[in-house]
Amino acid sequence: MFQCVRIFRMSEKNNSVVLYRESPSIFSRCSKMVYCANCGQKLEENFYFCPKCGVKTKAGTTAGVSEPWENMKEAFVAAAEQMNKAFLKAAEETRKAFEEARKDFQWHTTSRRKNVCANCGATNPPESKFCSKCGKSLS
Repeated sequence: MFQCVRIFRMSEKNNSVVLYRESPSIFSRCSKMVYCANCGQKLEENFYFCPKCGVKTKAGTTAGVSEPWENMKEAFVAAAEQMNKAFLKAAEETRKAFEEARKDFQWHTTSRRKNVCANCGATNPPESKFCSKCGKSLS
């Protein structure tokens, strides 16, 4: 009668622990059970991720399955590129709007200068045609 001894082995390339039951005298393999290296959850050999903690298993690594966060990272990079384009366009449109507003402001301030009477030196509103002090023509 042989009694199986539990020996734990863990591969550094994946996150699963393989539990082998081996006979101490003949070292033959009795059965294979897979456990999660992160949380110890018993796993089926074909699981790509641990259902308890979400860590990728040896089967997932072998199959080349990508981590869910890798897909999210790609989505965030694409979103950041689109946002950068939108911000650059908005910045250019804002710059043009400010330039136009500056020109309009300059035009309004220069066209609204007060009229100074050449005869008496009185300051008159910009729309005045005659001096409010001496009555002389301002043109």
